Amino acid sequence: MNPYQQIINRIDPTLNPRWVEGFIRLQYGTLDHLSMADFEREIDLFRDEFQQEDEQTWEENARSYGL
Repeated sequence: MNPYQQIINRIDPTLNPRWVEGFIRLQYGTLDHLSMADFEREIDLFRDEFQQEDEQTWEENARSYGL
């Protein structure tokens, strides 16, 4: 896991951190400037968007970022 995925995993270990990182990268080119509150907000947004049947889409998005 990279450092961003470790942060995501600490906030919510039930989510796939690669998928969440890919989701966040749809909004932000780089994640270095994000605060912990930003990560928490983005994770909440991912939870709102996530649907079990979309797992393939989230996996494809993560791979498109090399995750």
